Amino acid sequence: MNQLNFSDQSLKELNKLSPLDQMPIIDALSSVSLSDLKDDKSAYGAFERDGKTYYRLREGVRRIYFTVSGDEIFVCYILNKHSITDFAFRAKLPVKEEHFVEQDKNFWEYLDSLNK
Repeated sequence: MNQLNFSDQSLKELNKLSPLDQMPIIDALSSVSLSDLKDDKSAYGAFERDGKTYYRLREGVRRIYFTVSGDEIFVCYILNKHSITDFAFRAKLPVKEEHFVEQDKNFWEYLDSLNK
């Protein structure tokens, strides 16, 4: 079994889900075979960015982006499919923490309150 570690963003997204919705994500990550990653990167949608190899795992309406170091899987991002941030990350466009802030409904409510 691989060691799973999560970034702050991915852990926050995971904690938003109910335990029943979390389980398929954890199961999918736990079943990743490191030897399969080395043999067939295309099965996971591997791509290079900033000198790192990122893998994409599809699970329902979510896309899980992770890196591998030894027997450790580091989950970098959990994003909703068809979101702007998911597209930007896949297209290797610059993605910063501001993009994640923009996804929070409180951010938009705050902006709306400035107009009042």
